[in-house]
Amino acid sequence: MDIREIENVIDNLHKRHPAFSGTKEQVTYELLSAFEDLCSLSVMSSMLNPLALRKITDHMDALNQAFVLG
Repeated sequence: MDIREIENVIDNLHKRHPAFSGTKEQVTYELLSAFEDLCSLSVMSSMLNPLALRKITDHMDALNQAFVLG
């Protein structure tokens, strides 16, 4: 299986995923809700490891890229 076939399989699975079947507003809401949970977990973990705060910035960068590419 070459890379294009693998990408095609992944794309087809994503098309059928319920997260991508809603309206743009609903999908944005779900994404932001998940992002809020992710940031909360990162903040809680940073209490034990201050370097973990960098993860929030990484998550925000990833979210920005998702909106730019989406």
